[in-house]
Amino acid sequence: MTLIACTINHKVPFMTADTLMSSRAGKPKVILPTNSFDINPYLDSDATYKPDSLAQKLYIIGGNVCVAVAGDEYEIVQFLRELKSRCKLFDRITEPVIRTFLNDYDLNAQLTKSAFFLICIEHRSPDSIYVGMFNYPQKIQEVSNDDSGGWKVLNNDVYGEVYACGSGTESFLNIVKQTGIFETRHSKGDIWYAIQSNVSLIAKMLAIERTTLHNLQTHWGGGFETAFYNRKEFEKMSDIVYVLCNGQFDKDGDIGLPFPGVFLYYTYKEQTLHIVRVEVKKFRRQHLDDRIILTAEPDNFTADCFVVEELDAPVETKSMSDDFSFKTHRVAMGYGIVTPTNGVFNPSSLNVHGSLTVTYEHGKQIEMILSQEICETIRTSAKKVFDANWREM
Repeated sequence: MTLIACTINHKVPFMTADTLMSSRAGKPKVILPTNSFDINPYLDSDATYKPDSLAQKLYIIGGNVCVAVAGDEYEIVQFLRELKSRCKLFDRITEPVIRTFLNDYDLNAQLTKSAFFLICIEHRSPDSIYVGMFNYPQKIQEVSNDDSGGWKVLNNDVYGEVYACGSGTESFLNIVKQTGIFETRHSKGDIWYAIQSNVSLIAKMLAIERTTLHNLQTHWGGGFETAFYNRKEFEKMSDIVYVLCNGQFDKDGDIGLPFPGVFLYYTYKEQTLHIVRVEVKKFRRQHLDDRIILTAEPDNFTADCFVVEELDAPVETKSMSDDFSFKTHRVAMGYGIVTPTNGVFNPSSLNVHGSLTVTYEHGKQIEMILSQEICETIRTSAKKVFDANWREM
């Protein structure tokens, strides 16, 4: 179950990969960060591959190289180890270094069931960067009715060039094409434009996974990692919380304040991804000037942590902290809003400043402080969609 994708977001490279691994046998019980129940009963029991575990499929090497992988675990691990070993021989990793390695590595023989997308960034002049892109399988074709395997490319006004491969390709690109209205203060080519558009897309996909399981039924998902080039080096998006909300349009198209039911906090400790999940049953709401404060006590939430290792990590038992506490202003919101036709509307947003803060004190409380402006923005945007699609029903 795989998706690996790359957006050259108007000259800002962004890499995304899901975290779900599959096997022929699967696991008798599979619980993912987005949902607190076993997903197996909701999936095709006759599928060749079934959900198994979580693992990282996105790797940063030497700061200026990022590779996303998919496919057979043994093939991927061998490829990653050889690639990292070769790169360690050089003080500076360049496109010729990568090209020589790939020429030496018999891809057709070594990666019979796998795929990768690799970007190598070089600063060849003070005012510009060179983006070297390598992919396997090497064939890239534009999106069409031909659903044959390999890499697909889509040109999109919001994301620029979008490349995707894996079993989730078709579903992912359909979501990309349904971007709708995208509002931002930033300009195309600005790094924050790329961050806002791509991270909002992750929040949207997580909300879809929670409300419909759609992506899992089409063999991808389980969580998503993303990495971007920050003008100096590749960086994985970390210390961010994805808030998954649910709500419903009333007869006039108002969604009120959608209920934030699940908080997924992504952080990296050394090379290991920790996803802290806090699931809330009930909040206490307080209105204070221009802010809304939502607070839940221990009786009204549960918390746990998913540890997601690198595929080529040494086999060893790593200790995990018993304290999952966090505080962040990096908050991405994904919504599942039930429509008058019993469909689901999935808007999303990203906030990185003080207008929205989530604080979790492990075993004590979770608190979200959001501005009235944020609430009105999402209500207004949702109302526009309602009026355009369901007002006359």
